[in-house]
Amino acid sequence: MKQLITRGIPAVWGGGVAFFFLAILLGAPLTKKIHETLLWSSVQASVTVLPVFLLHGINLEALWRIFVVGVTKSKTERNIRACGGWSVIGSIIGTAAFPLDWDEPWQEYPIPIVVMCVVGFL
Repeated sequence: MKQLITRGIPAVWGGGVAFFFLAILLGAPLTKKIHETLLWSSVQASVTVLPVFLLHGINLEALWRIFVVGVTKSKTERNIRACGGWSVIGSIIGTAAFPLDWDEPWQEYPIPIVVMCVVGFL
């Protein structure tokens, strides 16, 4: 159990920081909604980076191989790649609610992104 925790914390923290900076580069609000951006980046890291680190340990080469190169060595890695990829696509689709009217509570940042991230993961 301790081994899983020591693998999980760096995965969520490191992946969360990476997704946070990516969101800022793509136009997420930096000063007004920083906590919301950190929330989404933590959820996104939990469904993409965390499964790889739990399977392989803290191995950035495996993360690169699975998600960037696209080479998987087992059915588990293929499932991790599919779920992680679809969660990223879901987050991108979730941004479609932003140009709509902001009067509805479900359209507030980052609710559509987090919901679609989880839907894409499932």
